[in-house]
Amino acid sequence: MDRDTIEDTVASVENVAAPVIQKILRGEALSFDDYQIFIVFLAQMLVRVPARRDAVARMMSELFKQMSKRLAENKESYHADYRRFQKETGDKSDVDPEQLRQFILGDDYDINVNSSAALGASLGSIGTAVNWLVRMRWVFVRASGRFKFLTCDNPVFYYDPMLPPNSLQGAGLANPGLEVSCPISPDILAFGCYRDVPSNRAVASAEIVRRFSSCKLRRQLQNNFGLPAAARELLPDCG
Repeated sequence: MDRDTIEDTVASVENVAAPVIQKILRGEALSFDDYQIFIVFLAQMLVRVPARRDAVARMMSELFKQMSKRLAENKESYHADYRRFQKETGDKSDVDPEQLRQFILGDDYDINVNSSAALGASLGSIGTAVNWLVRMRWVFVRASGRFKFLTCDNPVFYYDPMLPPNSLQGAGLANPGLEVSCPISPDILAFGCYRDVPSNRAVASAEIVRRFSSCKLRRQLQNNFGLPAAARELLPDCG
């Protein structure tokens, strides 16, 4: 999938979702189709962001490296494949195939994955994201008072409050206790979970909005960089 195709796909989803987002911002009721469009829009926001793309690139890089090593482990098979490659491509290079094989088996190299390829692979997982997000109960929360919801280039945030601190278990979309949030605007937040919710609309006080944004910032700092001591003093412990 080339960059133009990716951008056209993202633009198409955003164009279809735009009227639904406006309904959410105006506080209007959503139809069944509106909800489906919203979920696809949300899933696209989740899988297309730079952090997700970079994570996919790292996984692809490691996968390609392990596959290359696996192919190079069998000396006879590797040399046969190399001779076939030379015959089919007309390759006349003077590279020593055994030196190349030994290099592949080592660790003194990295495989860099093109950002467009990584983004395309990430967008390829949108169906899985939709499959879980559509099962959640969604509440649209309006901020009140002087504080606003924190927006950024990685808007969809999820974590599982049921997991103990420093747990080795990851927070995946299938976790029963998972909570997903995404600011639709500084005033409206989409919140999803697998629990029953009394209403699909809610109003958050200024203090709740402040604590929510602080907790989200704390978790993202902790997940991405480790939490500096200064931040621990400024940002609340969210459990």
